[in-house]
Amino acid sequence: MKNKKIFKIITVNIIILLILFFLIDITVYYRRLYMSYYYEPPFIASSYFSRIFDKLGYDAAYDYIFNDAKYRKVENKNSDKESIVLLGCSFTEGAGLEKDETFSYKLGQYTKRPIYNRAKGGWGVQHALFQLQSEKFYDIISKSKPPKYVIYTYIGDHVKRIHIANEPVILGGYPIFVYKKVKDNLVFDNFSNLFFHFPSLSAIKQGIFSNFSTTKSRAKFLKLHFLQSAKALKQHYRDSKFVILIFDGNNEIFQIRNDLKKEGIIIVTVEDLIGNKDYGRQLDGHPNADTWDLVTPKLVEYLDNYNEEDVEDDDEDENIQYDYKVETSASNFSICNFDRQLIAKKEISSFRASIAYISFCIGHFLDSLKLKFIANIFKKTAAKLNPKNRIYEEYIIF
Repeated sequence: MKNKKIFKIITVNIIILLILFFLIDITVYYRRLYMSYYYEPPFIASSYFSRIFDKLGYDAAYDYIFNDAKYRKVENKNSDKESIVLLGCSFTEGAGLEKDETFSYKLGQYTKRPIYNRAKGGWGVQHALFQLQSEKFYDIISKSKPPKYVIYTYIGDHVKRIHIANEPVILGGYPIFVYKKVKDNLVFDNFSNLFFHFPSLSAIKQGIFSNFSTTKSRAKFLKLHFLQSAKALKQHYRDSKFVILIFDGNNEIFQIRNDLKKEGIIIVTVEDLIGNKDYGRQLDGHPNADTWDLVTPKLVEYLDNYNEEDVEDDDEDENIQYDYKVETSASNFSICNFDRQLIAKKEISSFRASIAYISFCIGHFLDSLKLKFIANIFKKTAAKLNPKNRIYEEYIIF
């Protein structure tokens, strides 16, 4: 009888802990949804559960990445010229842009080459590596002539993405995953790709990563991704050039730039191409049509005139300073884009902003379950705790 009682107590406690875990997890999930311009309220509770239990693991990643319907259409598909392959994230895919405003379209117009845009929102260097190491990738590309260039567009957030596989899943860019380092190779990390798909666990991992990882360790891991990507490409196409277009640089990429160049990787920054000229951005920071109008012809000119013998080391690389923590931390549970400004101005504490947002997210989750009365209690509590948050003013009070 005593053993049965102990078993019941343990079972009840486990159930309570699981309920609390999923409640916190849903809170973090909703917080990240509200940070994204991809989503419009109200959110459906079922999306959380499908988000967690669908499209996980290597097989799901393979099926999704090689589903041609997910990508921009190939430009100049019937051209006899050597092709160009574009890899990267939403910058390359063309988030928020019409077809004729995208990087791939404009590149096709300037070069008249087939342009394969194999980028998706939220992706990173690990997705380039995954594709370049998969035979299916070369079956798709070889419908035209082998690529003259494979161009990867880099932004600073890609450093975080190769370590933490969470937020971009919510943004719609399935599948998101990470690799782990085994000796000198990268291996698909099945454990992390399942375990850290839970938003709350990923938030904890992100906090540890941003506060305890070093610039040097992040740079080394990034370097390994690029080197293995370039190696995989060379194994299939000896004469193809791997190009990194640095759109938004950071200390990690500049620390390894010279090492990558020595391995035959072409590296060029947007600033190299157009100087300090001001160029357009969408409200969320993504490049707009004007950006690509400026960058694309200069990139084509640069690559056409590129000569490996003329390449020199960049002396300034070691002196670049970049504070990673400023970009990634403030409050893991707050709406960083706006609450961060309030926190910085000391108009609200990080703790109070977090509690307000937890209440806000729980309220919206309950609302999606049709529990409007209870949901409004949480929403109004959030608005009272953080009255300066514009999003609360717009969405909470009915």
